[in-house]
Amino acid sequence: MELGRIYRLREQGSLWSFRCHFGKELLDSGRAAEAEREFGIAVAIADRYPEDVQVQNGVAWELAGSSTMLDAALRFGRRAVEILPDNGNIWDTLGAVYFKRGEMKEAIEAQTRAVALSPDNDEFKQKLEEWKAESGNR
Repeated sequence: MELGRIYRLREQGSLWSFRCHFGKELLDSGRAAEAEREFGIAVAIADRYPEDVQVQNGVAWELAGSSTMLDAALRFGRRAVEILPDNGNIWDTLGAVYFKRGEMKEAIEAQTRAVALSPDNDEFKQKLEEWKAESGNR
């Protein structure tokens, strides 16, 4: 009983992150099937903690950054926004997910919200301008 509780704390706290980082390393070394398994474990963990904004946003960010499992990334990114709608970092993640999915209109909308919530964040502003420019070229 106690061991299970301790494991769940570890799983929710950092195991999802370890799995994502290991998945990235595997992708980088050309081991896509093994990477997918690791990312799949991270997705399963995020599914077990739908009310934990850190897990939802973190897994969405890692999947988007790896350009993998983008449907799951979108689900987690949207869920994070539902939980914490007034956080620019959360909107930035959702914008990144949309961008990786090639959904430029949605990416720009999400990033515009990120900038509005975090007006001093130059990185958010730079992404928004780059995405707007890229969108105009399509």
